[in-house]
Amino acid sequence: MNGSLAGRTVLVVEDDWFIASYVTDALGDAGARVAGPLPTADQALDRLAAPDALPDAATLNIRLLDGDSLPVARRLDELGVPFLFLSASGDTALTPEMRERPRLDKPFAGFQVVRALEELLRT
Repeated sequence: MNGSLAGRTVLVVEDDWFIASYVTDALGDAGARVAGPLPTADQALDRLAAPDALPDAATLNIRLLDGDSLPVARRLDELGVPFLFLSASGDTALTPEMRERPRLDKPFAGFQVVRALEELLRT
């Protein structure tokens, strides 16, 4: 990767260690600072409560150890932080208002995550 996310902080909310490692490696290769990975929505919400910890963008696995990531998505939306869902279940776990949000279905390649985040951060 080419450092296209240099200077950006990306929150990774993922409960599968292998996928979390894969995503954080891809983001690191693109120059991003990675916050996390965090395996639960509660941990992600706690992280977002700290005003100095606001990320530039986030990736959210839909299904987490403590339920789903929709409360985190709503909070990120309130804060104006763009996010990308990473899903093994398509949009079936998403509420209607979240189905139009950017999503990558698993399996995906690391470069796809980076490209999707680049696009989100351009807008």
